[in-house]
Amino acid sequence: MRWWLVGGVALSVSAGRCWRDHEDIDIATLNLNLLDTHLRRLEETGVLLAVDGHRRYASARFERRLTVDFVLSAGDAACWIYRRNPALRVEWSEAVLYSADGVPYLAPELVLLGKSHSRRPHDEADALEVIPMLRPDRRMFLAELLDPDHPWRGLLSP
Repeated sequence: MRWWLVGGVALSVSAGRCWRDHEDIDIATLNLNLLDTHLRRLEETGVLLAVDGHRRYASARFERRLTVDFVLSAGDAACWIYRRNPALRVEWSEAVLYSADGVPYLAPELVLLGKSHSRRPHDEADALEVIPMLRPDRRMFLAELLDPDHPWRGLLSP
């Protein structure tokens, strides 16, 4: 089953450090039905405390309750597909990267692209931290996708 981290935690994994608290962990997959099968097994063992119809799960394995949000993503055998614009397709080898520990996460420029639409305070903090760390090719890719008047463009200059 293909899965990967998205959201702020994916950016922290990409950067190798954390600059803010995370309220949840977002995990993307292509098949929520298959995921539900695995999660039911965890629930039976007592690892999961709550399951609701919105694919949110609270885990008891940590000192505090941890909410894990599962996101249905788009993709096919060859590419990750951006749900807001299905014409944007990125090969899996470029879209999903791996930490030194082997944890899969969405490429930071793709996470930031998603965050660029809402621009909540924590999205702004993430952009300030991550954009300066992006490789030049990933920075150019994000620059091509942001609206021409987007305020993050100033962060994308070398």
